[in-house]
Amino acid sequence: MSLTRQELAEAMQETFGVPGREAERWTTFLIDQMADTLKAGENVSISGFGVFEVVRRKPRIGRNPRTKEAVPIPERTVISFRSSEKLKRRLNPHLKPR
Repeated sequence: MSLTRQELAEAMQETFGVPGREAERWTTFLIDQMADTLKAGENVSISGFGVFEVVRRKPRIGRNPRTKEAVPIPERTVISFRSSEKLKRRLNPHLKPR
């Protein structure tokens, strides 16, 4: 199961009493701000949750698993997520804190 944009807007609506369209606009605004920041090559850090990081992957040679033929993989930009210690403890309450 995953949390969708619509479900996030509905949760905002229920929790804060924000009208439906307003909740959708705030949800879209938040996601757009994060995407624009990442597109600009900057990280997004949400305290108590984690950090979305922009990572540049160098070009490399891969292999086609069927034919074993070498295939060039171009340089690309990916997003990496590192969860905060607080989130890790929330997901794994049985583990001892560091």
